[in-house]
Amino acid sequence: MSDTLPHHEGDIVLTFWDVDFYSSLHDCLQNLWTSVIDGCIVFMDEYRAICYCSVFYSEQYWSKYFFSVPPGLMGIGTGIQVSMFYTDPWIKFDSRMLQMPDSVAYCIKDTHAIWEYYPEEMDNPTEMDAALQLRTSRLIFTPLG
Repeated sequence: MSDTLPHHEGDIVLTFWDVDFYSSLHDCLQNLWTSVIDGCIVFMDEYRAICYCSVFYSEQYWSKYFFSVPPGLMGIGTGIQVSMFYTDPWIKFDSRMLQMPDSVAYCIKDTHAIWEYYPEEMDNPTEMDAALQLRTSRLIFTPLG
């Protein structure tokens, strides 16, 4: 992967990274993140590995490599629902009848996941609450262009 990713060209509006190693995730971030358009989504299937996914919250990593704050990762540890349990009508009720759903985690480029609320250091802590409401309202998905 480290041989092919540096040659990527073009914008990315949606991507799914199934990378099972720290080095592979690092390669994807280093070589593809700057091509992901602001507001677009990066999906991952390693959502259960909290230590692995913590890179999306690492202020040190994002400051060192991207001069920005971390974007966060929705669904870390538990995943988000992307399918339902369903039954197979052709099989009698037994363990094979219940199918297991899949899940993912995702981040949206141009969002950030750092704690900024320190009321003792602020002139007006309620301004931060208003800013949070505005920021979270941006997370409603809307069609691009």
